Amino acid sequence: MKKIEVKIKEKDKGTKDLSLLNLRDEVVNFLYKDTVANSTKADLQFFVLLYFVSIRSGNKTFLEKLLDEGIPKFNKLNEDFAKKKGYLRSMEYRKMVEEHGLSGLFENDIFFVLVEAILNVKEIEQRFTPFLKKHSEVERVIKAIRIKYASQLSTSFAKFKSSKIEDNRYDEYGNYHDLSKSVYRTVRMRNSRNLDLNLQRYTSVKEITSKSPVDLTFLQHIDPKIIFDLWDKYHVAEYMKSAWKTANDTPIIANTVGGIFGGLVVLYAQWRLIDGKGNRTEKDKAKQEFEKSKRENGQVLDDLTLRLVDSVLKANERLEKEIEENKKQFRELTGKDVTMQDKEAIRKLEERIAQLENLSVSAKIIDEGNN
Repeated sequence: MKKIEVKIKEKDKGTKDLSLLNLRDEVVNFLYKDTVANSTKADLQFFVLLYFVSIRSGNKTFLEKLLDEGIPKFNKLNEDFAKKKGYLRSMEYRKMVEEHGLSGLFENDIFFVLVEAILNVKEIEQRFTPFLKKHSEVERVIKAIRIKYASQLSTSFAKFKSSKIEDNRYDEYGNYHDLSKSVYRTVRMRNSRNLDLNLQRYTSVKEITSKSPVDLTFLQHIDPKIIFDLWDKYHVAEYMKSAWKTANDTPIIANTVGGIFGGLVVLYAQWRLIDGKGNRTEKDKAKQEFEKSKRENGQVLDDLTLRLVDSVLKANERLEKEIEENKKQFRELTGKDVTMQDKEAIRKLEERIAQLENLSVSAKIIDEGNN
């Protein structure tokens, strides 16, 4: 297991000192999320994607089955969103999702993790080139999915995110505020927390200042268990069983893409789908087989998590890239005619750029024996 020492610093003193009230917001939801967590987002998306491309349903991967059945419903939902005059009312979004038979597909937000992974697949393919070259069948399947689905998902997803839920409020002074938000905003926030959580569980703080500017030093442990914790977090096996309807309501999961991990994905799914209350002996046996396969495929898992190590080490590069992307958006917004400018969007971008430019990140792998 690799250990990485990470230092995150604010360059200039802020206006607030750290307290128990703002510690999580300042350190986790800002410093950690916008540096280390963001730099590993593509890796964690790939770990979820990998589960769904590793198991076949007939002559298709389970991911292809989901997309073939779900995209037409997703497009119909977007069409009906577009027919609505104005914003969707509160609770109307959920009702329309149910009416279009999408509640199951949207369960646990897995569908949206997979969509974002597919739209981000070129970066994923680049980051995981060594792994994919060793598993050519997985590489072939992912490439085929990108070619077949990426373009239509890009269009459908853009339409989905453009729809808004009405949120009209008045403050205590009687002032009106339109806080209407994209239907995707809540989903995006949940997924951000879920993806970040798995890394947070593998950190240990070494030092942190109590006054601004914040100076945080911690160890980021890169353990292959992160992959399986992520699958647990999203309940991928249960989601598969719910979405994969068969005669006896049990997924046939013995067929895999290229025998990836020596059947590790299948063994994980089999273990998770056994009812422990009804058959504890069988479930314990399935877990033992899964743990044995993990040990036998240690090198494969190390190949995967090696990318995660690389992403943490390059957190500052990711930070600089985001700053440049925000500056580009700022230039585009301010380059419009004054009467067409979105003043609020410009203000938020200015604040965001200033926040990010005030951070610096450094990371290094430390010896296993070091504390």
